[in-house]
Amino acid sequence: RLSRTGATGDRLTEAKNINKSLSALGNCISSLVAKSKHVPFRDSKLTHLLQDSLAGDAKVLMFVCSSPCDSDAQETSCSLQFATRARGVELGGAKRRGDGGSAAAVKEMQLVVQEAKESARKVEEDKQRLEEQLAILKEQLQNKE
Repeated sequence: RLSRTGATGDRLTEAKNINKSLSALGNCISSLVAKSKHVPFRDSKLTHLLQDSLAGDAKVLMFVCSSPCDSDAQETSCSLQFATRARGVELGGAKRRGDGGSAAAVKEMQLVVQEAKESARKVEEDKQRLEEQLAILKEQLQNKE
């Protein structure tokens, strides 16, 4: 496959590293499908970075690029086989975290609204008390005149 790309030098090295990472990802996917006790997440930087998404309670979406050209049939076939293996992985259901999801933001806003209502209630009580005191003082002033 590398000979078809015509890559040399740094690009060839990069392509080899990408293929190695994708191979390690395939190994992780195979381990997850087989539900083995050990999943080799540390085999590459890619799989190490994706460990939380692949092993945890997360939703994972995978895009596969395929080509209708006859010359790309082998590459397309490999990509589709990889996607088929990946599709077999059963991850846990995605769960909301209380440390930053929209539910946490809604709770925080509800607290802010509650505090604002409490503050407005206190201001209204203070206003009413001051109006009563003003009425008493006006009455006292009228009685002195």
